[in-house]
Amino acid sequence: MIDDDVVNDTPEESEVLRRLAALPVEAEPARDLWPEVAARIAPAARPPARSPRRFLPQAAAALLLFASGVAAGHRWGVREGAAARTVPASDPFVAAAEVQRTGTEYVAALRSLAECTDRSGAREQGREAALSAFYGAASELVRMAPRDSGAGEILDAVSDCRAPKRRTVRF
Repeated sequence: MIDDDVVNDTPEESEVLRRLAALPVEAEPARDLWPEVAARIAPAARPPARSPRRFLPQAAAALLLFASGVAAGHRWGVREGAAARTVPASDPFVAAAEVQRTGTEYVAALRSLAECTDRSGAREQGREAALSAFYGAASELVRMAPRDSGAGEILDAVSDCRAPKRRTVRF
């Protein structure tokens, strides 16, 4: 329905409205479209039948991959687990040797990071991680020797270095 108050009754508009009202509400297509539509739908409606014989090699391969991954993880975990175990607090020489070993690894990791020519921002992220680890070590050093002024200066220097001078992306 058309509101007569809204529409201006000019002769052109009246003629267009009369012609629109004369059009049929429904129309038949020029040809039957259903056979084409049904042909396109039919292959997608039925998934290809899978034989049980095809499933067995795939399941065996998946099981073999899973088992080999578990075995490799267990083997590597045992090797690395021995190196990563906690240091007993009763022997200070073992703890000092552990600090020496991990400190050497830390410096070697920083050296390899410095030699990396990466443009994706991994060096910056590695720098942030290195400063965080250094900050944690400096905090433990101050906690271990609170009256050591050198340890306090190291902690202050690392804190200044970690202070955001610009906006950083946090992960």
